[in-house]
Parts: sequence; C-alpha cells; structure tokens
Amino acid sequence: ILSYVLAKLYKENRARLRMDMLKLAVIIIVIFSFVIVSVMPLVKIIIDYYNVELPIGFDVFLFQQFVVLYTMISLGLLFSSYLNRIGQDRKQLYINLLGFISWLILLLSNRSIIDMMPLLIIIHLVLLLIKVIYVAKTEVFAVVNE
Repeated sequence: ILSYVLAKLYKENRARLRMDMLKLAVIIIVIFSFVIVSVMPLVKIIIDYYNVELPIGFDVFLFQQFVVLYTMISLGLLFSSYLNRIGQDRKQLYINLLGFISWLILLLSNRSIIDMMPLLIIIHLVLLLIKVIYVAKTEVFAVVNE
C-alpha cells in the first residue's frame, strides 16, 4: 500500500488529489490491520482445536499489539513521506528523531518487549498525531487556495 501510494503522492502536484490519496491509504491500512487483529482470536481457536504444534508459543494479545504497532509505524511512514513531499522534511526529521530517542530510552531500560509494547504503541501514536497536525496545517491551506 505504501509503495503504491507514495509513488503517486510524489508525482501529484494538486493538493486535493494528494489529500484524497492520503485519506484512501489511511483507510486501507486501518481496515487491513483491523481485519488481521479481528481474525487472530479465531486463528488461535483453530490452532487449539486442531492441536497444531507451533515451534514457538502463540500469544494472540501480543500479536495483536504488534499489528497495532506496525499500523502506527506504517501510518507514520506515510505521513513522514507526505511531509517530505510538501516540503516539511525538516519537521518530519525532528519528529522521527524524537521517536528514535524514545525507542533508544526504552531499549536501554532492559525490559522485555512484552512489557514495552504498550509504550511503543503510545509513542508511535503521539508521533503520528504530531505528523497529522503538521500535514493538516500545511495542506488545508493549500486545498483552500486551489
């Protein structure tokens, strides 16, 4: 989804069409992630019912958290690329640097990934919201002026 949308975003010069592509990409990513998160309990029931031996333990809740984190990261990449496209590359660099420092602090805490997963999701949600605010601030004025 990102590979397809980002290529089109960089070719498009009209703000309204860029915003429409961005909205469509966000909707598709969120729906895709929601479907995966929703189906996982059913997969766990099927695994348990057929007594399938997996090489590692399967924790549905941890997997769902991972999908949510991956969704936040994907949306963050989408909005970072969009900020680059509209000339806000320095802002997205600072926002991503803030995310890197947050990850570094969490990783140096020597806690397990299971304990850190909610914090990682919250960090990426906050970073995503900051990016959304910058995109909205810049592009709403561009769409109005078109």
